[in-house]
Amino acid sequence: MAVAEVNGIEIAYEVHGEGEPIVLVCGTGQRAESWSFLGMVTEPVEQGYQVVTFDNRGMAPSGCPEGPYSVEMMAQDTVGLIEHLGLSQVRIAGISLGGFVTFQVARSRPDLVRGAACIAGLVGGSRYVQLLTDARVDAIRDGHEMPGTLDSLLSLPGTFAPATLQNDAVVEAMTTMMDSVFGEWSGPGRRGQYEADTDWIRRPRSWQEEALAETRVPVLVMAHQFDLFFPPALLSWGAEQLPHGQYVEIPGCGHAGVEDIGAHREAAMKFFASL
Repeated sequence: MAVAEVNGIEIAYEVHGEGEPIVLVCGTGQRAESWSFLGMVTEPVEQGYQVVTFDNRGMAPSGCPEGPYSVEMMAQDTVGLIEHLGLSQVRIAGISLGGFVTFQVARSRPDLVRGAACIAGLVGGSRYVQLLTDARVDAIRDGHEMPGTLDSLLSLPGTFAPATLQNDAVVEAMTTMMDSVFGEWSGPGRRGQYEADTDWIRRPRSWQEEALAETRVPVLVMAHQFDLFFPPALLSWGAEQLPHGQYVEIPGCGHAGVEDIGAHREAAMKFFASL
C-alpha cells in the first residue's frame, strides 16, 4: 500500500483502476482490503471507475495515535487523502462509522463530492448501540482491553440477521469471514474509533436535523432490515431530512449487510451511475 501524510497522520491507501473516482470509507475496525470481499473493487473497476480504498486512522498500517478521535477528524483525513490524490467530484461510500465519515465529507466539502452512499450509518443510533459503544469506551478507559475476537462474537446478534445466527454452518463461515475482515485489533486506534462512534451517535436530535438539512449533495441512505444499531426507521427518517436524499432498505440483512452483498453493490452502483 502507498502512504499519504495528511492531517498530521499517515494514511495507507490503494488506488485500483482508472476512471471517475469512487472513494470507500471503512467502518469501525474494518480493514481496507475487505472491500474486495464485498465486491466493491473489482466490479466497479470493470465498469470503468477508479476505486480508492484506505485504512482509517486507528487501523494499521495507517497511523494509530492516541485519541480521542471524532468523525470530523476522520472526515478531514479522508478529505486530505482525496486532495493528496488530486481528485474532485468523487463518489464516496462508507458503512457504519464509514457512513458517518462519508456523510460528514459530503456535508463539509460538497465541492469535492458528486454523491455519497451511507450504508448502515448516517446520524444518531439506537439506544442499544449507544449503550454498547458507551460500555466499550468505559471498559477500555478503565483498563479492560477485551480481545477483538470476543468483542466481535458478543456483537453477532446486532451484526447479523436472526436467520443467519440460527444456521451453524453459516455462523462458522461468517466468523471466519469476520476474522479476515476485522482481524485482531487493539490499542489506541481501537479506543479512538469507539470514541468517535459514541460521540457521533449521541449528538442531539436538533444537531442531526440541522446537519442533514444543510447537506446539499445527493445522498443515498442504505438500511438493513434487521440492523439493531441503525434501524430502518431511523435511517428512513434521516433520508427524509436530506434535501437530496434517497433511501433503500436491503431485506434479510443485519448491520454488516453480508447476507446480500450483491444488493448493496447493485444499489450503490445504480446510484453512482445516475449522478
